[in-house]
Parts: sequence; structure tokens; C-alpha cells
Amino acid sequence: MISFEHNLFHLQTQNCSYLFRVEQAGHLEHLHYGQKIHVAPMAEQALKQKHSSLPSATICYDPSTPCLSMELLRGEISSLGKGDYGDPFLDLRFADGSRTCDFLYKEHAILKEKPDFPQLPAALQPKSAEDETLCVTLEDANHPGLLLHLYYTTYRECDVIVRRPVLENRTSQPIVIEKLLSSQLDFEDNQYIFTNFYGSWTSEMHRADTPCPGKKSVNESRIGFSSNRANPFVMLSRPDCTETSGEVYGSNLIYSGNHYSCAQSGELERLRFSTGIQPEGFCWNLAPGSSFVAPEAVLSYSCQGFEGLSSHFHQFIRSYILRGMWTNQPRPVLINTWEAAYFNFNEDTILEMAASAKKLGIELLVLDDGWFGKRNSAKTSMGDWYCNLEKLPNGISGLSQKIHDMDFNLESGWNRRPCLLTAICTAPIQSGPSPFRASTIAWDETSTFWTSAIQLSLTTFMTPCARCSPRGWITSNGI
Repeated sequence: MISFEHNLFHLQTQNCSYLFRVEQAGHLEHLHYGQKIHVAPMAEQALKQKHSSLPSATICYDPSTPCLSMELLRGEISSLGKGDYGDPFLDLRFADGSRTCDFLYKEHAILKEKPDFPQLPAALQPKSAEDETLCVTLEDANHPGLLLHLYYTTYRECDVIVRRPVLENRTSQPIVIEKLLSSQLDFEDNQYIFTNFYGSWTSEMHRADTPCPGKKSVNESRIGFSSNRANPFVMLSRPDCTETSGEVYGSNLIYSGNHYSCAQSGELERLRFSTGIQPEGFCWNLAPGSSFVAPEAVLSYSCQGFEGLSSHFHQFIRSYILRGMWTNQPRPVLINTWEAAYFNFNEDTILEMAASAKKLGIELLVLDDGWFGKRNSAKTSMGDWYCNLEKLPNGISGLSQKIHDMDFNLESGWNRRPCLLTAICTAPIQSGPSPFRASTIAWDETSTFWTSAIQLSLTTFMTPCARCSPRGWITSNGI
């Protein structure tokens, strides 16, 4: 549920409140994100910042507001050039070379349905009638016509809020975007622990906890994808937080490209947390009349420790990220050919493996690496997406038919290193009684595999394949 009264926005989930207001100059001031609270008329005055004077070396926003400094304002966004020295939410370069922008409130709308942006993957529509989407439109005071739309969608039963910005250029000049993040949270104090997860191949998800006071902590990927090196999921928790008690915030991105999350301790020992597309190496020319859509950021808060936060994300992913027929079905027990055979197999050995596996109650065989090109070692044929007929003389279709005749199921695999996706379906959607049969028998060795593989890898993002696959997960690439 979302309300707006006396310049105050109040977003509510089942157990949480998210509040921000339009302050006197027109900026969006963040007030509260945490346990659900009731806000009586004008009671937000107790939450807003109050200064009778500004600290030394702090820039006043405007002579008409002598006690307003962008550095001290807990904002929903931040930018360069107006006195905010923190890590900026956005960084723009204009045609005259200037970089200063000042986004002020213009209008807002509370929508019953979440808008669809086909440019990027997104969470599904909320199911509760109480859930809504807020769109707050800001306009740059220095460049009329440059609009920043901030979208907030509530997922009540999951205690999740999804944020996304869209920058729209209605000016007559091109604008270069050098940074545009997805979410920013400014906290009243910096007594938090920043938790990120890092790793490498076969060594994923190592936890790192960094106290926030006096530091700038960054979790990022700059290699083209998120990967097992730096998962975009991060947490901010109180030092006394445990598995079952204490305050913790979680953030993730519905995005598997280069990412950036930063927790920076700033003036007056406050903390700014921001997340989104990696700004290093990023540059986007926003032509007049065009818009740039940033990825969705998923935010959640729990006062019941890490288990509470985990349950929020689990429920959200199951209800609003997973697609296809496997969303609410048990996954089949499978056997993967890699550890058993590596590159050394042929049709007979695969059929023998399937027969043995079926006797043990295994339901699905995944044909992993080695079936394509001249793939007899890890040093050749990556990208040669045609069947090795020396190993499989009847092709994938022939092997699939024989396995299905055994009342068994087959899924073929491919490797697009360094991406982690190792097994997907290999055919367009077909009708048929078995979802596995539809995926494998219909495939021919020269047609649509490469197209469908690329399509899946770019769009499924931690989603079981809508066609057939129980293994459409990219487990280290964000949501």
C-alpha cells in the first residue's frame, strides 16, 4: 500500500514502512526504512533532519535555505555539483561539459499495475490487491526537460520493495550518462556491518563482513558479468544481528552484468548505501527524445535476523522471479555425465549410463560438455555448437529418442564460459506430453540451438527454463 499526504510518501509492506518526503526546496528526503510505523499527520517532522547551522566546510544549497546542505540531507538520490560529497547516485555530462544537476520534485503517480520495461528483466506483477507502484518524477532545475522517474513497487507478503530509475531526455541536446544506479539508502548512523559474498570457480559464496564506520566498502564486478567472483547480493546488519534476531537489510539486482554496490560512511557518521550498474567503463549517450532504463534493485528489511531476511528473498524469488512450468513443481532427480565421463563418451556409454541411472530411480540425464564440435579437451571447439557425429552418430535427436524410449528424460548441456550456465534446453517450444521430450526430440543439429541458447542466457536470470528445463539457474549471477 502506498499513500501520499502532506508531501509525505509512505510505502507499506506486511511488516515494513518506507517513508520519504518532498522537502521545501523540492528534493526527496529519505526518512525511514524499517519496522512498520503509524504516521499521524505532520508526525514526519520527528523524522526529518534538523540543523540550526551547518558544519564547517559544508556547502549551503542556496542562500534562501541557509541550513540545507545536500551533504547532510538523507536523499533518495544524489548527484554532483550541489555540495554532496558522497558516492553519487548518478553522474551526467552535458553538451557544454558541465556535470552539475539538481533534480527536484515535479509530479507523482500511484499505479495499480507495475509498468513493463522490455529492455531488461524484471520481477513479475505483485499478486496482492494492496500492492501498488509509485512513480515519482523529478526534473533537473538546470536542464528543463531532463526527467528522472523513480519507480517503487511493493510486494506486501514478501516484505520487499523493488526500485528502478528511468532517465528521460526531453531536452534538445544529447546527454552522456556516466553513472546511473538503481537504488540509494541514506542511514542516520553508520553502525552497520557490510556483508558481501565472493569466490571463484568451485569456490563460490565466501562471506566477508566489514564494519562500516570510517570506511567505503565496495562489492563489484568489472568482467562483463556478475559470476561467482562477486555476487550482487549484499547485506547491511547491526553488529548484534544473529540468525534469528536483530536488524538487517538486504539488496540484490535483477541483472547479471557488471554491478556495483557501495556502503560509504560520510559526514556526521552517516551511511550511504547504493547499488546498480558498475559505473567504471560505463558510458551511455542519451539522445534527445530517448530514455535509459536501469535494472531493478530488490530491497528487504528484517528485524528477525538473517533467517528473516532469507525467508523474504526466498519467498520473493519463488513467487515473482521464477517462470515456467517448474516454478512450483519438485525438480527431478538427475545425473550429469561430466564427472562420470568428462569428454570421453559415445552414444553407447550414454545409453548405458541412462539405463543404470533409471534403475536407481533417477529421472533425468544431463549430457554435459563434450557433445559439440571436436570437443575432446578443454582447449578446443568452444563456440562450435554443432553435434559431434563421431561420438553421437545419430545426433542429439537420435540419442534423445532412444533415451525417451527407455522412459527416461534427456537434457543436453553447453558451456559458454566464463558464464555459469551449463545446461539448458535445446529446442523451440513444441507440444507434447513430456516437457523433456518437447525439448530434445524436436531439436535438429543445424537450426535453432544457438539462437535459443543466447536468448535463454540473457533473459532467464535465475529462472527455470519456461520450456522444459529444471536447471535454468544462473546461481551466482544475481536474481
